[in-house]
Amino acid sequence: MKRYILLILAVTASSAAAVLQETAIEKEVKRLAIPESLTPKGKQPLFMVRADGVQSYKADAKLDWVFQEPQATLRDYRTGEEVGTHAKGPIWVDAKRSKLIGKLIGNEPAPNPDAIDWLLLEGKNENGGLYAKVSHIQRADTWAGKMPSMKPTMAGQVANVPYQATYIFWGEP
Repeated sequence: MKRYILLILAVTASSAAAVLQETAIEKEVKRLAIPESLTPKGKQPLFMVRADGVQSYKADAKLDWVFQEPQATLRDYRTGEEVGTHAKGPIWVDAKRSKLIGKLIGNEPAPNPDAIDWLLLEGKNENGGLYAKVSHIQRADTWAGKMPSMKPTMAGQVANVPYQATYIFWGEP
C-alpha cells in the first residue's frame, strides 16, 4: 500500500512539474502577443530558446544587400545554457548534432520597426534529439537584424548585423 501511495505521489509531483513548466511557456507565449497567423493550429509550445547572433547580408552586382544566412548561438530560455546553433537553411542543430530544418510558412512585421520579422516555419527533424517532437518553429521577440540602411560600396561586401530572437518550438507533447 505504501509503495502505491509513493508511486502516486511521485507521478503526481512529476505531472505537476510538467504542468508548471508548460504553464510558464504558455504564459511567456501569451506575454509576447504573437499574431494568431503565426501560431500553429492544434499544436502546443514544447520549449523555447533565445538566439544571439548575426543576420548576414552580401552586396550583389547592383549594390543591393541580399540576405545570406543567420548565424546564432541558441540558449535555453530559462537557464541560459548553450543548447545549439542556428544557421543557413534555416536549420537548428542541438548539442548532440540533431538537426531541424525549417520551411517558411508565414511572417509578420515585428512590433519593433527596427527588428527583423516574426516568422512561422514548418520543421522537419533529422536524427531525433531535442527536436524529435517539433513540427513548427516561431521566431518572435526579435531585436535588430535588419539589412543595413547604408548602401554597400562594392559587390561582394558582407555586413553581419547583430540580432536576437526567441524561437518557440511547437509540436505534439
